[in-house]
Formats: sequence, structure tokens, C-alpha cells
Amino acid sequence: MPALSPTMTQGNLGTWNKKVGDEVTPGEVLVEVETDKATMDLENQDDGFLGRIFLESGTKDVPVGKPIAILVENKEDVEAFADYVPESSEGGAAAAPKEEKEEKPSKPEEEKPPAPKEKKLAPKKDSAPEKENPKSDVKKDAAPNKEEKPTKSSSKPAAKPAPASEASFVDHPVTDSQKEIASQLSLSKHEVPHYSLTQEISADKILKLREVLNRESGGKYKLSITDVVVRAAALALKAVPAVNSVWQGTSIRQFAHADIAVSVATEAGLVTPVVAQADTLRLSHISTAISTGARSATPSAPAPASTFTVAHIPSLSHFTGIVGAGNAATLSIGAVREDLVEDPKSEIGLRSVQVLTVTLTCDHRVVDGAVGAQWMLAFKGLLEDPLTMLL
Repeated sequence: MPALSPTMTQGNLGTWNKKVGDEVTPGEVLVEVETDKATMDLENQDDGFLGRIFLESGTKDVPVGKPIAILVENKEDVEAFADYVPESSEGGAAAAPKEEKEEKPSKPEEEKPPAPKEKKLAPKKDSAPEKENPKSDVKKDAAPNKEEKPTKSSSKPAAKPAPASEASFVDHPVTDSQKEIASQLSLSKHEVPHYSLTQEISADKILKLREVLNRESGGKYKLSITDVVVRAAALALKAVPAVNSVWQGTSIRQFAHADIAVSVATEAGLVTPVVAQADTLRLSHISTAISTGARSATPSAPAPASTFTVAHIPSLSHFTGIVGAGNAATLSIGAVREDLVEDPKSEIGLRSVQVLTVTLTCDHRVVDGAVGAQWMLAFKGLLEDPLTMLL
């Protein structure tokens, strides 16, 4: 198994495109390999014939360096490798018994000395309680019978639901990309010092602006709340660049542009297209980048690198995200809801407003509370006065 990426330590085999005895030439695809980053073709490098396949199609978690097949120069040599098993392959365990049989006579001889010691020690342990054995035997005979009955009765009801529970779930295999994402999120959750800032923002003006722009677009685009939020987040990152950074261990790297990952739920699963240099794009271009990226991205493919993440779940009032790999902060957007606020000019002293609840989750090593609050203030100002985003 070759290392097809710098971080690859193992891979999953797809379907072999060749069978044993087939002639192969340089450049031909032998088998697909699913790595920790993507699914790639394993191409043949030399002329020859496929002499033997050690690992069948669909084999999972094959470590780098493990033999998966053998190539021979002449077709006549294929039969000679019919039973060949390399030492480092799984088949090596099958070839080993011959050597183990030869070693078995020597192993018992080496292991015999400890056995007599155990036998000599055993009487010492048993010799002291010999007199107590009759009484203890009586107690043991009596006690277990009493204890076994409730155990048996209690075990019977527990055994009945077992068949039902076995049939009530399905185990779905996890791809290498899913493993990588899970590993990164787990690492972030446990090692990154998270904290969150939550703010309620008036959404009346952005809803009105979105309505006007969509009506005048002539069907060329259709802006969503997410599009407007990404634009505002990008400009806020430009205003407070300390948030557009990442912890490097010995330094903090600050990025020149805002590459914003947007979490989008699709029928196939969650995808995260990245809007590159969002701080330089207009609203219509951001909308196109998100929709195009969502259509082309797949949940199993690794997400492109980003400097900031936006997640919008309209079905929730608010939620808190996890800081993603390569980011110092992630923004969680909930649903727009109607609320009442005081209004002295109103006859009833109240008026209805549309409110958006947003939560900024930060890596405290990079973004402290004061910087996070400064970014939230800039973001809030852009959404509540959205015309400034058009300048």
C-alpha cells in the first residue's frame, strides 16, 4: 500500500480492475484507494503480469507499506506465486503454523519450570484452610443455590429483548474522510479553549434589503440570509483581522483574506463549501459561490481550507458550534423570530421587530473576550445598517 498523501497512514481498497494473470502496462489503474483525504487511483508503474492479489476488494484500514499484490515479468511465473505469502501480509499468519509446529516442542520445555512452582505453591495456599473446607463447602453449597435462583429469574427477562434489540439498528461504515473530520472536531473540542458570545441583532433591514435586491435581480440570483451573513462576517473580519487568524503553537498566523466555510445541509449530508476571499466579493457572487459549492461538494470529500466558518440552522432559535480546524472562530446563526420592543412613538408603547440570534465561538488562545466583543459589534453594525455592505 503506497502513501498517496503526506498524512496517509492507512487506506481502504476499492474494486480491483485487474485479476490474477492479466497483463498490465504503465499508467493502467489497478485499484481505487480511499485515503484520509480523498479516493484516488493506484496506477501501475511497470510492464508485467498480475501474479497474485493478497488483499481482496473492499479491504479496510490497510496500513501503508503492507503488500497488496505482486507483479511478475513473465506470465509463466504467475503459477509459481499461487501460494506465495509475504511475511508482512495477513497471509503470513497463515503460513506461520509450520514454523510454530517446529517450535512447539521447545516452548513447553521453556514454560515447564514455572509450572512446578505453581504446583508447589498451591498446597501452601490450600493447606491452611483445609480444616475450614467442610464448613465452607456447606456454606458454598447452600448460598449459591439461594443466590442462583434470583439470578436465573432476573436473567430470563433480560434475555427476551435481546433479539429485538439486535434487529433494531444498522451499522453504517465510516469513510476515511468522516474519520478525519471526527478526529479534527474531537481534537478541537478537547484541546481548544472554547468560549462563546451570543448577541441578538435586528434583522428588519437585511430582510427588507434582501427582498428589494431579489426583486430587482431579474432572476439572475436569489439572495438568502446566509449570503448576507457571510458578506457581513467577511467585512467584520477585515475590520477586526485578529479574528481571521489561527493558533500555530509558537505563533499566531493572521490571514490576508477571509476564506469562509459555509455549512450547508443537503440530502446527501452536511457539506462545507468555502467562499474564497469573501471580503472581496459582492453579495451576488457570494450567493453563487455558496450554491455552486454546495451542489458540487460531497460529504465524503475533505473540506477545503478556510479561515472562518458560518453555520446557519433556520429551524433552531440559536446554537453553539465547534471551532473548526484552521480557524480561530465559528459563527452560528439561528432562526429569525418576531419579538416586541419598547417604542414610545407607538400607541401601545410596543412594536414588532424581526430578531436574529447569533453566537460566536472562539479559540481563547487567539481571540480573547475583548477582541471577540469588538468583532461582534462590527458584525452587528453591518447587519443593522446593511447599506454599508453595498459600498
